[in-house]
Amino acid sequence: NMIGPQVFPEFSFRITPRRSVMTYLKYAPVLAAGSFDFLRNREIAAGLYYRQLLSGTNNLFAGLDYSLLDATAGGDKASARSLSLGIGFGF
Repeated sequence: NMIGPQVFPEFSFRITPRRSVMTYLKYAPVLAAGSFDFLRNREIAAGLYYRQLLSGTNNLFAGLDYSLLDATAGGDKASARSLSLGIGFGF
């Protein structure tokens, strides 16, 4: 039963008319055991994505995400770290 809002700003940079890079930062406080503890119960994440326009409207994407999740409720504590690599094709 953990929920909470997210702050998720994204920034895009056009390298050339056919190439761009997007990065994001994320902070999400987690409601655990009925209250917010902004320092102990939160997710912090960051990502970096590259986009290459291939032909017409076809795009190739590649991205890297890193996330830290910490939550404490009573005497229970959970912590997760993840690193993800993604590759996609858009049409």
